[in-house]
Amino acid sequence: MTDSSCAGRAECGDRQDAELLWPLTAHPSAAIRSRAVAGLRTLDVFDAGRLIPLLDDPSPAVARETVTSLTPSARLIPVDHLVDRLAPDRPRHQRLAATRLLAAQGGLRQLRILHALSLDEDAQVRRRAGQTVSAAGHPYSPVTLS
Repeated sequence: MTDSSCAGRAECGDRQDAELLWPLTAHPSAAIRSRAVAGLRTLDVFDAGRLIPLLDDPSPAVARETVTSLTPSARLIPVDHLVDRLAPDRPRHQRLAATRLLAAQGGLRQLRILHALSLDEDAQVRRRAGQTVSAAGHPYSPVTLS
């Protein structure tokens, strides 16, 4: 199956077609995996238990599609699961995915975690976290968050 046929299946299909797309989230091709995730979202099929592991996908495209699918239900993801994906040895795209989902969750604990990331060595992670903290309208200092 090609990535365009994944999109076509989602655009022309119905929720029953999701069972054809789920196996494609493990396809060797990153393009097909990402289109399968996007297709599931198009079909309005959501299964957090099956989507959350895709945050660890080696492809940035798959991680982005997964974040987009999970964002409306970000509160279903355990905070500690996301914090584990923020470790400096994780790939940047996984760290950014966790940052986006923490921001979507909201809450003081998440804001504290993001504030700590605003000092991260990775410029993209630092920028994303800093934007979220600034957008929250809470100019916390490290002393306030301790």
